[in-house]
Amino acid sequence: MQSPHSILASLGENFAAGYLELPDAPPVRRWSRAVQRRLEGVRPAPYSGTRLYPVGPARTGGEDAILAPSYSFTWSFNRGELERRAATATDEQREALQALRGAMDEIEGRLSQPGIPHTVGGNGYTHSIPNYGRVIREGLDSYQERVQQGLAKATGQEQQVFLAGMLDVLTGARAWHGRLLAELERTHFPPSEAEDRRLRLLQALRQVPFRPARNFFEALVAYNFVFYLDGCDNPGRVDYELEPFYQRDHAEGVISFAEAEALIREFWQNVDANSGWSASIGGCDGAGQAAYGDLTLACLRAARGMRRPNLQLRIRRDMPDEVWEEALNTVATGTGLPALHHEEEFLRSLREADLGIAEADLAYVNGGGCTETMIHGRSNVGSLDAGINLPLVLVNTLARTLPSATSFEEIL
Repeated sequence: MQSPHSILASLGENFAAGYLELPDAPPVRRWSRAVQRRLEGVRPAPYSGTRLYPVGPARTGGEDAILAPSYSFTWSFNRGELERRAATATDEQREALQALRGAMDEIEGRLSQPGIPHTVGGNGYTHSIPNYGRVIREGLDSYQERVQQGLAKATGQEQQVFLAGMLDVLTGARAWHGRLLAELERTHFPPSEAEDRRLRLLQALRQVPFRPARNFFEALVAYNFVFYLDGCDNPGRVDYELEPFYQRDHAEGVISFAEAEALIREFWQNVDANSGWSASIGGCDGAGQAAYGDLTLACLRAARGMRRPNLQLRIRRDMPDEVWEEALNTVATGTGLPALHHEEEFLRSLREADLGIAEADLAYVNGGGCTETMIHGRSNVGSLDAGINLPLVLVNTLARTLPSATSFEEIL
């Protein structure tokens, strides 16, 4: 008799299959195995001659329709789809679906919040920004080496479980990467721009993201890969991470500004297709000096007429006039982009909040999701305010304090 997880895998529910595969393992390991199995089972969209790959919506088929990971809500559990499948399933399939439902009932029961008047929706809606720069500079192979070295030295169970889970995720990423390569290898076009792009992508993806990027194109291909790997959340500090690659290639005549703009435009389209979130451009470097470059301009021009990402231009008193011109020209297209963030005041408030943020890390400040303050590659933020019923707090406070108050300051 087949196990529940193998039956779920045959139904295209790879994430759920992975979650049930190690029922006695700690939660982090069960989750990591689920991510691995999902990545191993993802069917990439057909390659159509685009500059980047993957492209378009991340979820295009019926895979993981019942249970899927979500960067904001941890998971998306579609009970209606489970019941629909169960109604026409075989006895073995129905048992596997019931096992999944029981597992989700158990974990959701343990995680449910007590119903008190001051909590509403939200309950920790979260976002994160991967360390794109480290991946494109070092490659994921270096991550695997560090994880394996850590695992060899780990003594505590918690650390061992976490590191083993990281190996699961890397194994899944490698499998998905292999599927992307296979799709490019089996797709052919007559001599054309599409065929040239296919061959260029093949060469790039044979290098990245597991080995360091050698040029701007490889760096952006790796960046795009990590964006999809992370669930299409936040692009982060795109110009700051990619500018050194562009400047070197441009100086050597390898790439033009127009080509860089077209590549960024396609990346923005991928963000838009997945309703991805925030990218912060411009502002300062790790030494506090102005860090506007050609890619800042390319990011602004590429955003004309776009809906996403939430593009945040960090403005300073020494921001070049040409950046102002490009920003205002982009605003004039009616997109609402970019938002203008007064960097000097913003960073002053972060310093005064005494959050322990290193000065060099202030260059990586980026909105996460809408505009939650985050440090690119270094933080994960839960929007707890979405779970607090502030109007009710105000009403209750006024009911208690207003009858006896003699001044507004007393109420405040």
